[in-house]
Amino acid sequence: SQGVAIKVFAQAPAEARILLRYAVKEPSRWTYVRNLVQLAAGAEVVVDELLVSGRINVNNFYQIGEKAHLKRHQQVILDDQQQHISLQHFTLAGEARVTTQQRHQGGDLQHHVHWVDFSGEQAEYQSGSINKAAGQSHISDIVVVNHARKNNRSEVTHRSLADDSASVFNNAKAIVAKGADGSEIEQDLKNILLSNDAKIASKPELEVYADEVVAAHGSTIGTLDEEAVFYLQSRGIPLDLAREMMMVSFEQEALVC
Repeated sequence: SQGVAIKVFAQAPAEARILLRYAVKEPSRWTYVRNLVQLAAGAEVVVDELLVSGRINVNNFYQIGEKAHLKRHQQVILDDQQQHISLQHFTLAGEARVTTQQRHQGGDLQHHVHWVDFSGEQAEYQSGSINKAAGQSHISDIVVVNHARKNNRSEVTHRSLADDSASVFNNAKAIVAKGADGSEIEQDLKNILLSNDAKIASKPELEVYADEVVAAHGSTIGTLDEEAVFYLQSRGIPLDLAREMMMVSFEQEALVC
């Protein structure tokens, strides 16, 4: 077990960056990591999280002070036998912002949980995930946002693709407590099946106990638009490239930072 504790002060330069890079010499063994990143009031930082090798179980705790801004990128691209499990826990004070971008691709197993708690008002959480599963891989991507205070906003966008016999599970859940009026919630989960044996489960959820809330959620599961693919082919683009262009375009919709 290992990990780091980092505090970012308001005096840090705007381009301040933290790299969390996981590389394990014995890939057959599980490694357990716990990290704490604290942003003081008014601080800004970019966190890049990258898995290089090994089986990793990561718990990252982000404490975001008032008017602080965390921009985070997570890239988990695995070989067939690799596994990665992560918990990202965000606590946002008043007027804090979190913008987080995830790319999850391949591997035997990926399981990611994003847990968000608003501890102040007028804070904002924005998350975009791209999930690509192929072969026998399984990827789950779960977001839970607790709107316990007034006037906070959360936006969750997932774009997922599954090929071969792979499977993807998407879940975005927002819980709005009694009295948390003025909450704004948007959940947009879209998914594409690339083979007959692939499986995708997609579940947006709203649990609302307040009266004055603006909320929208939606989920779709389908296949590539064959008419659009045919149109690209009619312009001289080979079939494989046309399909790749369609998939890249689909992924771009989930880019938030």
